[in-house]
Amino acid sequence: MVSKIDYLNSDVIVELSAGTGVFTEKLIKHLKPNTKLFIFEINESLYKNLCDKGSHQENAE
Repeated sequence: MVSKIDYLNSDVIVELSAGTGVFTEKLIKHLKPNTKLFIFEINESLYKNLCDKGSHQENAE
């Protein structure tokens, strides 16, 4: 699913319903340094899990 993203030409990537962060981790591995990743999760326990995992980085919000 994340392999079809054009990482080299993407300035912004948005992930909706990040869940447990399986795809989030893959997205972060492929991001170029100046690409912004916006991660959205409305389930509070899943959101907290994502924060605890440390899947947020300088260019991820």
